[in-house]
Amino acid sequence: MNILYVENHAVFAANVISQFLSQHSVTVASSLAEARRVLATSNFDLLLIDYDLDDGKGDALLRELRASGQSIMAIGVSSHDEGNTALLRAGAAATCSKMQFDHIQSVIDTVCAPASRGMNSLLWWVIPGALAGMPRPFIQFGVVCRAYRRRRCATGALLV
Repeated sequence: MNILYVENHAVFAANVISQFLSQHSVTVASSLAEARRVLATSNFDLLLIDYDLDDGKGDALLRELRASGQSIMAIGVSSHDEGNTALLRAGAAATCSKMQFDHIQSVIDTVCAPASRGMNSLLWWVIPGALAGMPRPFIQFGVVCRAYRRRRCATGALLV
């Protein structure tokens, strides 16, 4: 998995990568500004983001990504509960406290597993108008939802 890890403590980041993330390809950004530059030029499967950074708070980057329509799975990795709560509010899918980083792989597996299952569930496509009378599929967040009438699917997306 290709991971962007936004962490301003280089020694901590190096230890985390060697002990817990060695099976992944990890790029470290030490600031919000560096993370923005890297995200503008590279694609990542997952974002691990700290809350307290030298040039701001990690939740600001998550809000920017959501507002711009970029979809990247994110996990908050602050050592403080308040920071992790703010990251969740800003759009992180989960958190893993730095004090429990030995659990980061299970958090990654939990967060990324639904996306993998969703992609595998895309079994058929309907070209609009090709099959008259058949329900038209709507793709929201990688999950196929079929609707006969206006309603909400399990992801909360409004279907028309």
